[in-house]
Amino acid sequence: MSAKQWLYANLANAITIVNLISGICAIILIMDDQLKAACIFILIGMVADGLDGKVAYLLNTSSEIGKQLDSLCDVITFGLAPSLLIYKFYFVDIGIVAISVSCIFVVASVVRLARYNVMEASDHFKGLPITIAGGFLISLVLVDRSINDYMVMIIVSLLAILMVSSITYNNFKQCIKHLNPKIVAVLLLFIVLGGSLFRGKWLIALLFVYIIHGIVITVFNKMMILLNQVKNYKV
Repeated sequence: MSAKQWLYANLANAITIVNLISGICAIILIMDDQLKAACIFILIGMVADGLDGKVAYLLNTSSEIGKQLDSLCDVITFGLAPSLLIYKFYFVDIGIVAISVSCIFVVASVVRLARYNVMEASDHFKGLPITIAGGFLISLVLVDRSINDYMVMIIVSLLAILMVSSITYNNFKQCIKHLNPKIVAVLLLFIVLGGSLFRGKWLIALLFVYIIHGIVITVFNKMMILLNQVKNYKV
């Protein structure tokens, strides 16, 4: 195998590793109390997470090891790092309850990804994506403590529940495979810059819409199924 072929075969996995490195850097910065800088590295991880699937699709290098590697890296960058970040920023003086909530978020993220790995790839999946849940947590840090600590605990708990729920969400990683790479890059850059420049409020709004849309779609679908069952019963 030539160097060029090797590069093509491993480029997607290399981008996934960038995601992992971003998460590790974020954790180190959290330990050093550089929380806003840690947020930036998690956002960089989000960009890498959005690009690796697209690159694998374009180069036709999708593999089972790539899928597993992606999930393992996601646990670090969007599960563990945001949980530590939110604990350090909001919960450090609260005690054992806050520690429990932070742990529950990480556990839910692991369960969410384990379930995803045994499901077939599609344009939809069950449960809130860990990337969205982790992104929402860092946006709560970027808004500079404008939210009550105990309200944040409730939000973290709800995000954990949504990750392991059966609520249907659109799989944008599958959708962007068919988009022009330049468009994908611009959209991801737009998200990162927006989250950084507007100190999290823009990012909160964007992610909140995504979180709510899954709930609305699931409730609507269940109502339609119920209505059809009622109609069939009457017939």
